[in-house]
Amino acid sequence: MNNVINKSIGLSAPKENVWRVLTEKQFTDVWYSAFSEGTQALTD
Repeated sequence: MNNVINKSIGLSAPKENVWRVLTEKQFTDVWYSAFSEGTQALTD
C-alpha cells in the first residue's frame, strides 16, 4: 500500500529569490541549524 501526501504553498516572491534561498550557503546554514545546531550540508 502506497501512502502519498501532496502539499503545496504559494509564495509571494520572485522565483530567483526563492531559488537563491534554497541554494546559497548563507541561507541553507540557517535552515539546517534550526534542526541541529552547527549542521551543514556539503555540496559540489
